Amino acid sequence: MANSTAYCLCGQPYDPNIFMIQCDVCRDWFHSKCSSFKEYTAVEIDKYHCPRCSNFYGPSIFKPYLNSHRHNYWEDNVADKPVQTGTVTFIRELRSRHFTSDGEIVLHIRGPQLTDHYLTQKGFNNPIIIDDKDGLELTVPPEDFTLYDIENFVGSDHEMDVIDVTRQADFRMTLGEYIAYFYGMDRRRIFNVVSLEISNTGLANQVEAPMIARKLDWVNSVWPPSYSVDAPNVQKYCLMSVKNSYTDFHIDFGGTSVWYHVLRGEKVFYFVRPTQQNLALYQQWMSSTNQSETFFGDQVDQCFKCTLRQGQTMLIPTGWIHAVLTPVDSLVFGGNFLHSLNIQMQLRIYDIEVKTKTEAKFLYPFFETIHWFAAKRMLYRMTELNAQEVRCPSNLLDGLKSILAYLKHWNSGKDMIYLQFEKNSFEQIPSEINVAKFFKEISKEIRFAERYINTLNPPKPERESKRKRKKPINKDFVDYSSNAKALECMVPERLPPKKPPPIKITLPKPYTYENVVAAPVEAPLMTEYNPSWSEPNVRPEETTAIHAGGTILKIKLGSDVEDHGVVEGSSEDTIADILALGCSDWDEKNKRKKRSHSQLEEEDALNNVHQDEDYIYPGLDNSDDDDFNLFKPRNRSSIDEPWNPKVRVGPLLPKMNRPAREGTKKQAVEKVLEAAAKRATELSEKAKAPKKPTTPKKKAKPRAKPADKATAVTCTITSASSPPPSPPPPRCLLLNEPMPPPKPFPVPPKATKVSTPKPKKGMKTVKQRLGKILKIHKMIH
Repeated sequence: MANSTAYCLCGQPYDPNIFMIQCDVCRDWFHSKCSSFKEYTAVEIDKYHCPRCSNFYGPSIFKPYLNSHRHNYWEDNVADKPVQTGTVTFIRELRSRHFTSDGEIVLHIRGPQLTDHYLTQKGFNNPIIIDDKDGLELTVPPEDFTLYDIENFVGSDHEMDVIDVTRQADFRMTLGEYIAYFYGMDRRRIFNVVSLEISNTGLANQVEAPMIARKLDWVNSVWPPSYSVDAPNVQKYCLMSVKNSYTDFHIDFGGTSVWYHVLRGEKVFYFVRPTQQNLALYQQWMSSTNQSETFFGDQVDQCFKCTLRQGQTMLIPTGWIHAVLTPVDSLVFGGNFLHSLNIQMQLRIYDIEVKTKTEAKFLYPFFETIHWFAAKRMLYRMTELNAQEVRCPSNLLDGLKSILAYLKHWNSGKDMIYLQFEKNSFEQIPSEINVAKFFKEISKEIRFAERYINTLNPPKPERESKRKRKKPINKDFVDYSSNAKALECMVPERLPPKKPPPIKITLPKPYTYENVVAAPVEAPLMTEYNPSWSEPNVRPEETTAIHAGGTILKIKLGSDVEDHGVVEGSSEDTIADILALGCSDWDEKNKRKKRSHSQLEEEDALNNVHQDEDYIYPGLDNSDDDDFNLFKPRNRSSIDEPWNPKVRVGPLLPKMNRPAREGTKKQAVEKVLEAAAKRATELSEKAKAPKKPTTPKKKAKPRAKPADKATAVTCTITSASSPPPSPPPPRCLLLNEPMPPPKPFPVPPKATKVSTPKPKKGMKTVKQRLGKILKIHKMIH
């Protein structure tokens, strides 16, 4: 519409701030004041007739009441649709429901107890009810105060927002119109006033918030009086409600706390704790399309019912989700305030408001600006405490850290959805604040406060782990796996003489070595001292090497000792072979020790499972497609040992399903059955035939087996640079007596190699042949 066009009976141009309605006959637009009808009745009109057209077409036609459980009460055929919030049916069902008592969430204290020290020590995390005004320093009108007195202080033409409870919608109405409705008889529709702010009216002098709310309020403590923008006016509200008024679940804007005094009447609160889970459900519920058809109290684990009666005062902390029912006509005074006790929750609620796209008029005025001033005030307080080396309170430290994070986010300009009253985040930054310097100062003071707290409460030392630690390697550890030349290069420094223990070397197969004689017990070996290591770090006797004329090596390759002797005139190749023989055994043992504890537990669990002795259990990790033999032994021995069901087999993979060809027969199974039947017939025939006398077979000569126990001998390795010492008369190491020279070890004859045909792959052992016949490697269980 163009502004130059005249409308209505008054001939005024269009004004978007003034309500107008269109006539259904002449199609002209009219103001409600000029047409003598009320704005709140416009929704009830089905067809509007202006004053000029009503003389010819009659009065306006109103919508009929066809249901009592939907916001659009004129809709027909809606019996199967759910009940919506605020309707007559909803209020009736709500008053008949049972809820959890408020005993576990509401604190009842006396007025003198409610101080800032009490809230700082105990925390402001639960609703608080004070039964009377004594000690609160609260100022409210007398109990006989009426709505007409409010009209005298405020003015009947004062416009305000009114909530249509039955439709959960808001509209504008003057105070005079509402007072006429409040004392009138027509209450088919329920109107509720909860947002009449009276700070700039004549009624402001009649109302003062409790002293505790005034002390905590940031508007009184951080907002500069000389700032170009007036402080937010949210401290004094007058709430006028008729019977059955209902305000659905909500959180007060900006996460503000609320003081609430019932001058006359009664209020019923339905509280939900502000847990992280409940806040997430609340955000989801606020964004849902069927919000009016869902009672939020049914979505959470607990919903508490609390009744606030006439003369009582309540303080609601930050973030508490609540709905309010008015069982009787009521007059209430209250107010909102931000404070430093629950900064994190206040910022969390503001995030929810932004994400749910709350209208600007329902947000806390200049929410971001007041946080810049609050951060400035908190920085000043923290600087004082740090200078005096006083511990910073946790609510101050944590609160300033939270504010700093949000201030940086707002200053970055990355999220431009933070819009409020047509001002973005940049426009809400106070002009007197140097942002970069401000952030540095806050960060510096926070670091200092945290360091000071750490000095007062140093962190406890971590508990030592009970897990077995790997033994450290001795500094004098020598690797003998190379060769004898490496040993000759390691010439240690000389130390004061000390009597060394006997020199020993362990050989697993004594009959394979020649020229072995008994080890001498005394001199010249015992007279020399090995100056390899210092006194406190003497190597154990099993690994001590002594240099006495030649190169004398002491190595233990086994645990048990049977024979002792001296090896003389040996070559370097022989020494390398001896070292390789012992080191291979040591490497194998070391590998077994390095196996993880979890692998050993897994193998023990598998071995402890009951297994039938008459059944073959192939591994579950192997596949029938693998080429390796399932029953191939782990060692390199080719001896055909009897089958053991506990034998470890290779990993098996699950068998893949293969399509079977129709018309084929399992010939392998048939052959096995035929062979079994043939075998049974032969056995029965042999049983019937007379037995022939058997001649005992000649026992084969037993093969020479390697010694089970390791043999300890003492070796004297003579290098080329020094002549070998003359051996002393041999003595017994155990009895220390002379003993006759031992006989040389018998040299086993060389075995003749007999050429035998190489068996077919997979048919080498009995187990393999049995597996091939029974098709065991094809079975998957």
